[in-house]
Amino acid sequence: MSDDGVERTPPITMEPMRPDVVRVARVARKDDLWPNSGPLPYFAAAGLVILLIGVALAVLRRAGVPVAAVGPSEVAVAVMGLGVGVWAIVRAVRRARAKKAAGPEDQSDPDARLQTIGDRNQTEELLREVSNVSFEPVVMRCVYALSHGQRTPDGKVAVRRGLKRGRVKTTHMVPARSRVALGVCAAVGVLGLAGFHALFMDGKFTMNYFEVIAAMVVGAGVAAFVCPTYVRLAPGVLDVFHFGLLGIGQPEVARYDLRRARVHVHVPNHFVRIEFPEHPEQMMLYVDLRRLLGGSSPKGRAFLLAAMSTHPTPPMPDDRLE
Repeated sequence: MSDDGVERTPPITMEPMRPDVVRVARVARKDDLWPNSGPLPYFAAAGLVILLIGVALAVLRRAGVPVAAVGPSEVAVAVMGLGVGVWAIVRAVRRARAKKAAGPEDQSDPDARLQTIGDRNQTEELLREVSNVSFEPVVMRCVYALSHGQRTPDGKVAVRRGLKRGRVKTTHMVPARSRVALGVCAAVGVLGLAGFHALFMDGKFTMNYFEVIAAMVVGAGVAAFVCPTYVRLAPGVLDVFHFGLLGIGQPEVARYDLRRARVHVHVPNHFVRIEFPEHPEQMMLYVDLRRLLGGSSPKGRAFLLAAMSTHPTPPMPDDRLE
């Protein structure tokens, strides 16, 4: 295993486990735990809102327009807080109703090989064109979409504490050479924000926590394009390509056998979980579908197609995406 946590495997002769169908569940069982994307995107969004409000107020002041004494931070926090609060309430009500209406047969089965989790409309859309067919390889760019599930010293799935429903701890799959670009771009983002304040804000509007987080997230997004990562899905396999600076040079490639893996798609959480029952030492792979660029929608469909297909894996180069 390399220092980025990716399991290197030789080419495999793919044989299907069995002719599977996709099991459909409405809700996840209590012991069927999933990760989440964390609060960082919301903090970054709040920072961008604060910055935009600050710029607007600075422009109005320079134009001689009297503005309220309320600072942009207070306005942004109020706007974001109201929006997140309404979203959280609506989401909680929907999930509570779904869990109340779901019987034992509607709950997820962690041992199922292929499974979707979500309400009827979501899963019907996802499964509309899923069948045992051959298909052209699907390539998507990753913006920190891939992560490994962490394990405790005794080999169990690591779970975050302090929550009513536990969340799986994960580690992003970022190669060493990409970590350098990530650190540099995040630092440049913060320095650029400081320079922007010095030049345009007249020193009256100091940087705050949310703005710094936003600058770092924007820098990290730039780094994801400086050192790109791609996934390629084809009948039976998932290939992960980690490229170097600007995509130049030989990529690091890892292949995952999806015919012998459990592939579950959690539609409300926008995650795919890939588990390897024949290799319990291999960590579970999670894919955040919101961070995949390209491909068709819904993006989880390609993972199910690849895992279900018993057709031969087409010959594909292992050093480029063609």
